Amino acid sequence: MADVTIVTAANWIGEVWPPMVLEALRTNPVIADKLDRKWERFLTAGGDKVNVGGLAAIAAGTLTNMTGNISFTANTEGTTQIVVNTLAYAAVTLDDPAKIQSNVSMQPLYTDRLGYEVQKKIDTDSLTEMDTATQAVGTDNVDLTDDNVKRAIQYVDDGNGDPSDRFMAISPATLMSFFGVEKYANSLYRGTTGELKTGQGRGFKGRVYDADVYETTNLPAGAAGKKNFYWQREAVALIIQKSVKVDVWHADLQLNQRVVAWAMYGLKKMRDAVIVEMDGK
Repeated sequence: MADVTIVTAANWIGEVWPPMVLEALRTNPVIADKLDRKWERFLTAGGDKVNVGGLAAIAAGTLTNMTGNISFTANTEGTTQIVVNTLAYAAVTLDDPAKIQSNVSMQPLYTDRLGYEVQKKIDTDSLTEMDTATQAVGTDNVDLTDDNVKRAIQYVDDGNGDPSDRFMAISPATLMSFFGVEKYANSLYRGTTGELKTGQGRGFKGRVYDADVYETTNLPAGAAGKKNFYWQREAVALIIQKSVKVDVWHADLQLNQRVVAWAMYGLKKMRDAVIVEMDGK
């Protein structure tokens, strides 16, 4: 007996392309707004460098029995230079016929994705600059301990870091290990109840000791684990001279559309004493 089957009727079975796509999942850029942005305003009128003058500590002396001569200190002051020398971009070319015939709205999808990719690049470069920290705690691919975290805090305290504006960027694996420590789990839970404070947003998981904790998958890799960080805002300066912008134009004599997202920025580690690499998972 001959049957009409899914094989013999293959030419009658349609394929459907919905007007939606399966987009690559996104990391959560969280670092840029946790860095020192106060130098940005000095380049709004142009220029590519900000030279920040230093002021070294001056030792105080005493006069024995309040008599004698005063000694004057001749400081030699240094300069820290922040250079805007990075132009990050992401770009695609969209053929006009493909845009017309596609049942997916291509330009909005690509525009949004390109903008995100540039934001992610700023985040990645920020973490690369933080990765130059000389102070470190923990062991690669081993859960961070409470003693590791307290030692990181002590490093920043020893460096006379301001007690405000302290942050921690941790991997998902480190967050899970924190959840296994009762006082951390309780502290993180308390920090996320109610409404989030302005600027905390995505990635914010609560507070541990004196720091806002952010989870991200964008951390630098160790030998086998991840490099988490604890820092005070003034550790790294970020100047975004041109925030993420999307340009769209048609190429001459070609039926296609160029879409480019781009931004201009510079990074500089300013205070090594107030940033700590926390090696872990």
